[in-house]
Amino acid sequence: MTQENVKIRVRFVELADMPAGETMWALPMGGHEGSGTFELRNTSFYVPLAVRDVVRTELDGHGIPQVTGILCPGPFVMSWAACSPGQDAAAIGDRWLNEGANWSEGAHGMLSTVWNEGVSPEQVRGVLNEDLRRGRLSLVRVIPPHERVGSAQDRIDFRLDREPRPSVTTSYWAAADPFWRAHGLDHPDFLAYVQALAGEDQVIATALEAGDYEAVRAALAFLNDGPLW
Repeated sequence: MTQENVKIRVRFVELADMPAGETMWALPMGGHEGSGTFELRNTSFYVPLAVRDVVRTELDGHGIPQVTGILCPGPFVMSWAACSPGQDAAAIGDRWLNEGANWSEGAHGMLSTVWNEGVSPEQVRGVLNEDLRRGRLSLVRVIPPHERVGSAQDRIDFRLDREPRPSVTTSYWAAADPFWRAHGLDHPDFLAYVQALAGEDQVIATALEAGDYEAVRAALAFLNDGPLW
């Protein structure tokens, strides 16, 4: 039977410019008694973790697999790039497909990209530096596999979080929100998905309550590897 991707949690070191953590899609590879091995299926915007990196997890205090170690980085070079104001991030990412990129994930003008196996860090730097020189990008970072091992991670907290996370309190009710009907997204499965997220993620719940749909759109695009509207 084919295994399905699941969500795992990456806990971050407490820093002013970092959220508490990030959830990522991953494919189970094996496990027992609360521990497991997963292969990542998407790429982080916050820490050097890329698709096909293999991580070790243990169940945290909320029963969610939390990354407690990195077993083996995947074969891809990854990169981060901040697009300059006014630039079309999607167009830049699409153009990179002809330059050796495998795919890019975008949010808030940032592109997190994995490059095809065999594309070297030097080749990636060449592509990004050209866009930097032309003013399309304002910041770039290239991260080869050897910089994604556990000893190189200074922003991941590998200590197991045994404390149950507080439940989210929200007055938001997706089925009563006219925004979804206006955008043709009012089918029951999608509304149930939005409502579940509002009950699990305080940041999303707060954005929905405030009507900040751009923030919600970015969050859903990140969780679903692409925009939903």
